[in-house]
This record gives sequence, C-alpha cells and structure tokens, in this order.
Amino acid sequence: AIGLLEPIADQCDAIPSVRFNLANTLADVGRFDDARRHYAAVLPIHAQPAKVLYNLAQVVKFRESDREQLSAWRTMAATRLDSN
Repeated sequence: AIGLLEPIADQCDAIPSVRFNLANTLADVGRFDDARRHYAAVLPIHAQPAKVLYNLAQVVKFRESDREQLSAWRTMAATRLDSN
C-alpha cells in the first residue's frame, strides 16, 4: 500500500483519504515520523479531524515541546467540528 499511496499523496490533497490511509499504513509498519507528518498534513482538510487526532495520538509520544502544536491542532479540530 505504501508503494501505491506514497507517490500520489502530494498530488491528491483533494482526496484526504489518500494521505490519511498512507499515514495509517506508515504507522502500521513503524514509520511513525512519516505517519505524523502525513496526519498533520491531512488534519486541516479531513472531514473527521478528531479521527485524525486520535490516530496521531496513537503513533506519537508527545512531549512538553509539542504542547503548542497540540493546542493548535485541537483548536483546528474544534473549529472544524463546530462549523459542521
């Protein structure tokens, strides 16, 4: 799946499920840094931002230095949920 999704992820931003599925697959094989990058990229456009944040939390051990980024992601997710 990675071999199919990775080359097209940057070209398919109109289809968030491509990047989201790539992130899930990367997480499944232990490529957590890559998964984090793709979850972060898909968060602003995914129809279910809470689902993206949940999956992100499964692959990242957040540290104190991540507090600001986490806060921004939570705000983004809450804003998107409120607008739906």
